Amino acid sequence: MLKLAVMPGQALEGEVVWDASPPNNPVTAKLTIWLQPLFRAGFQGESSSARTDIPGTFAIANLLADTYHVQPMLNADGLYVKEIT
Repeated sequence: MLKLAVMPGQALEGEVVWDASPPNNPVTAKLTIWLQPLFRAGFQGESSSARTDIPGTFAIANLLADTYHVQPMLNADGLYVKEIT
């Protein structure tokens, strides 16, 4: 028999900012940040994504300390995600 003890989930908070001057017209598109655990399946109750304005802040709750693949999703003409740190 195998028993695993898992720590309570933590929140990941982040911010989306412009790297240059923002466009003249307000941006109505939203950015979705999706996290996928690299070495396991997701656990019940674990959050995996957040959606935010550009610019804006976001939080993904109930994450386990682990290694994740970060996938930004943005469907807007002329905009792209330059860097994630």
